[in-house]
Amino acid sequence: MSSAASHATVAGPLQAAAEISFGVLLLLGLLTRPVALAAFLFLTSLWVSEWGTAWIWELLVPMIAAFSIMVGGAGRKWGIDAKLARKYPRIPLW
Repeated sequence: MSSAASHATVAGPLQAAAEISFGVLLLLGLLTRPVALAAFLFLTSLWVSEWGTAWIWELLVPMIAAFSIMVGGAGRKWGIDAKLARKYPRIPLW
């Protein structure tokens, strides 16, 4: 934690950029499942880093939502992924 705190001037903007990117990509429906996996892993790392300092349930709901998006059929009806899946059906990213 002290290492993360000492590099907060770099880590803070990177965390903000990651969170904003996750939200924008999920709203657009672009690379929905890989972004949901990245969001799930990011939220999991935040959850683990807060053990013993914060309420244990506070990040579980967003983690479950990201996991559900990742394993479900997200991005198959609307969004950019649906158009890309029709155009390139063999690529497993969509």
